[in-house]
Amino acid sequence: MYGLREEEEEVRLRGIGLSLAFLSLVVVADQLSKWLAVWMDFGFTENRGIAFGLFPSFDWVFLLAAVVLGLGWFLRVKKFSSPLTSVGLGLFIGGGSSNLVDRVVRGSVFDFLWIGIGPRFNLADFAITFGLALLSWSILVGKDRVKAQ
Repeated sequence: MYGLREEEEEVRLRGIGLSLAFLSLVVVADQLSKWLAVWMDFGFTENRGIAFGLFPSFDWVFLLAAVVLGLGWFLRVKKFSSPLTSVGLGLFIGGGSSNLVDRVVRGSVFDFLWIGIGPRFNLADFAITFGLALLSWSILVGKDRVKAQ
């Protein structure tokens, strides 16, 4: 498959498995946390825009673009040489997918976490941000660093 040797294929499949595990964990944890927040009557906001409520009339465009780009990248990766890349990709796509579930089911994203400053957020937002940071690190300085040609 993809012209890789058996060992490389095994590494790639482990990376895909790790990504899928983190993707699943994020979606389940985020949806469960939102259910608990409603049940326990936490304060929350409905975010109809993208990050921080920006561009409320273009929310679907940005969200679908992020999910499609993330999934496209996931499907095109031929080699996951770093667990950091696999985890980052799983967190990023999992967060986007969970927020997509909110938009389809509720019509908006449910934000309930607050650290005393800034806007409210949810576990999916944290996963997206942390996943993107891990991916950036892996690509810029880590094992999957992109080399100039």
